[in-house]
Amino acid sequence: MAIGLLIPAFSASALPANLLAAGRVTLTFVEGDEQTPQANRPVMLMPNYPTARPLEARTDHQGQASWDVAAGSYLLAFDFKGLGIIRFDTGGRWQDGLVIIPSDYDSNPAGRPFLAVSSEDPDLVLLAARDEPNVPEPSASATPSVAQVSGNSLNDFLKQGQIQAGIAFFEQPDTSEEYFSLAFLQATEALHDFITGLNQFPFRQEANELFQFLPFLRLAQPDIRRFPSRPATPEALGALFYDLREGLQRANRTAAQVEYDDFKVEVNLSQWRLPQAGQPAPPILEILGPLFDLPTRTPEGEDIIVRFDAADAKWLEGYTHVLNGLLELILAYDWTPLWDHIAHLLFVRYSPEPTIVQVGDPQTAAEWGRWVDWIAAVHAWRLELADPQGVARARDAFLSMIDCSRESWARILAETDDDHEWIPSPNQTGPAGATISQSEIDGWMAVLNEWEAILRGDTLVPHWRFLPDRGINVTHLVDDPPLFDLVSLIQGHALAPYVAIGPVSSQADWMELVAPFGGRFIRFGVWIN
Repeated sequence: MAIGLLIPAFSASALPANLLAAGRVTLTFVEGDEQTPQANRPVMLMPNYPTARPLEARTDHQGQASWDVAAGSYLLAFDFKGLGIIRFDTGGRWQDGLVIIPSDYDSNPAGRPFLAVSSEDPDLVLLAARDEPNVPEPSASATPSVAQVSGNSLNDFLKQGQIQAGIAFFEQPDTSEEYFSLAFLQATEALHDFITGLNQFPFRQEANELFQFLPFLRLAQPDIRRFPSRPATPEALGALFYDLREGLQRANRTAAQVEYDDFKVEVNLSQWRLPQAGQPAPPILEILGPLFDLPTRTPEGEDIIVRFDAADAKWLEGYTHVLNGLLELILAYDWTPLWDHIAHLLFVRYSPEPTIVQVGDPQTAAEWGRWVDWIAAVHAWRLELADPQGVARARDAFLSMIDCSRESWARILAETDDDHEWIPSPNQTGPAGATISQSEIDGWMAVLNEWEAILRGDTLVPHWRFLPDRGINVTHLVDDPPLFDLVSLIQGHALAPYVAIGPVSSQADWMELVAPFGGRFIRFGVWIN
């Protein structure tokens, strides 16, 4: 039916330092023998490197779309339908030149076109749609057989990325080791499924870059065999958050059943990989190492091994509590009204369309136009309560995290060995020789005390608008949660009903609390809980 003729042009361009530059490439898409330009059509390139997401463009009136690219392979999609693989080398040479748009292009097929190389010319590879029907991909939810996994320890399942097989193996735990292994795998599965679900949606590049600054979202490893072709919807996104909460609650209940006894569960962090279809998954330390301030290997080149024990079981239980608390806060409010203002800022495809998209093409807006859209979104950020009890459950989850952290440290400080610790006492060493001082532990205990006093309403939360002896009583706020009006919360009007007179957790107090960490408080907190 139609042929897309791709004409390369290159120029110098800034690229990530770890990628070999090829330059800027411009592709021209035309249809039929008349070579009619395909204007205003979305085109994406999916780079084949870890944490990559689609490079987005839209054809102009001549059918041209341009990107800054690095040397390597890219999956090409035109109008959200996969066409094939194109490649660029380090010399800036165009290696694959012609793509045929499938004959069923207008019929919106349920699967992807079946593509195969039909030219032997290495400089001009023809990717053509065959007549065979689309073959459905195997279900991602299929549980691997335990027999396919070499070994049956937590480390074996993590090393081979067989999370579901591990859960099936430990589904009826008897010992502390088995309860901990199951809880660890359940938490891993919940986070992995959440990230996999996010990868089904076509995020814009600007939104993708934000992920690298958010804990756990940096775990995203897109499946490079296909483009995210599923339109983003409020219902589908909400379902991901509900499923994540359910999965973490399951892990939390399992971790709470771990006995306080002398057990060890070894994990080689350097070999732990998340399951990932279509390409080898990198060790998880390459992704999360910077977050926990851990190298991918020791200076001697040895793997980083941890032997989790009873203290770490309380750490895991506490971590699932704090993540559940954050999810309870998010899900306590109805976010759908915000969709009409931000869908086109976050996603390439979305349903329903925001009102502003129906009256104008957001792709034609100037750069400052996106800032105007974000300002309008902030102005419209007024979220009604969907679950008033969710705020109370969040507060309770944070209090439970505090209890778990205190119990975890009591167990750590009672240990007499030094055996590949995850969180070490002052007399132990952690991963890759990491240490924690007694002053840091004392400082953390003081932080927990302050957090608990705030959550119980004994200490008030400051606000720039209020007098020094006045602050927000969290207990009153939890009992009668406000409308989440972002502008009004910043301005202070929405918080006025919760103001009380009493001791306030001031900035000076927090400067003193975090002083023992020497600028490492945030990273320490992410590691500890």
